[in-house]
Amino acid sequence: MFDPSWWPWTLGALALALPTLVHQAATGKVIGVSSLYARMIGWADEAEAAATEARTADRSEAELAQLLEAETAAMVATLDPDELGISEAELAAMLAECDTEATPPAAPEATDRPCPPAAARVHPLVHLVFLVAMVGGGALAAVASGRWGLRFTLSDAYTRLVADGAAGLGLLFLGGAMVGLGTRMAGGCSTGHGLQGTAALQPGSLVSTITFFGTAVAVSTILGVLP
Repeated sequence: MFDPSWWPWTLGALALALPTLVHQAATGKVIGVSSLYARMIGWADEAEAAATEARTADRSEAELAQLLEAETAAMVATLDPDELGISEAELAAMLAECDTEATPPAAPEATDRPCPPAAARVHPLVHLVFLVAMVGGGALAAVASGRWGLRFTLSDAYTRLVADGAAGLGLLFLGGAMVGLGTRMAGGCSTGHGLQGTAALQPGSLVSTITFFGTAVAVSTILGVLP
């Protein structure tokens, strides 16, 4: 059976860092599991944003300014004084005051110059393939190392150190929710910060990686010494 102990940690670090840096250099985008998952969930918003960029890609700045003015006027027309808790006269006075105080935007230097083309967006299927490949790669590595096993119960170490039964499942769910919350607060997960960010030597990613790995080591040490 395959023995992974021969693989030096330096080569492992390079094998993890180089693909992320090459991906960023080739596509201009960073790799992160949490961001890919968010894009999979919000595929409709991604598609709408891509359609909007496509509609505005070949328009000049003057045309975009007129479009923005028209959309703003349409939005103002939908205002209901009853919902705002004011009278129609008060709403009219408020809008007139806003028009008076508003500073008109500076005219563009070249009105016939088209806007930059919209950035190409990755198809949601690419994100799905990436996520599925991660799970499949982990399963393949487990099979190759002889550690593959399918079980529907909590591990012996988890039940011994944390809890068993419903309490253990509840704490596991709470821990997963806290991981998700921390991921959003930190602006990335262990993949985004630990691989992409640290490989690019980004200060925020270095601090985040030190924080969550240090916390994991501290919690594991505390659990290990508990009776």
